[in-house]
Amino acid sequence: MKTKKDGSLYFTIAAITLIASWLLYFFKFHDPIFPILILAGWINLILGLTFIFLAMGFLRFTGRVEKGRDFTHTTTMVTNGVYAIVRHPLYLGWLLLYLSVILLSQHWLVAIIGCIGTTCMIQIARLDDASLIEKFGDSYISYLESVPRLNFLAGILNLFIKK
Repeated sequence: MKTKKDGSLYFTIAAITLIASWLLYFFKFHDPIFPILILAGWINLILGLTFIFLAMGFLRFTGRVEKGRDFTHTTTMVTNGVYAIVRHPLYLGWLLLYLSVILLSQHWLVAIIGCIGTTCMIQIARLDDASLIEKFGDSYISYLESVPRLNFLAGILNLFIKK
């Protein structure tokens, strides 16, 4: 019997925790003590949404998605643009959304829920690497060795070192 390695359970938990953390924030589960963290939260929110939309666009327009399929069903590897910085910019965007709601709310319950979701997203990225190795083989292994999974600061530094 083949085990399911697509991460759908992790994705479900991640989606529920992301929605729950933002709902808690909007329903007054926030107790900001440090105003600087609110600014950091807004910056992370903008950065997270930027990574999400750039990732979706690059997958859709350079990944040769078959007609009628969603943007995640690429037929070719995407290694340019935001994918030259991190291997999983969409997941990084989600992680930054968790961080932003934690920083904005500064509430312990939101922080716990955000940590659960963050753990799921990191596991999804690991599972995705394994499935992409199966799909693209040695070319993905080479990409994996040259581009960090989620660390965009290391990815930006790599871009400057390569030039």
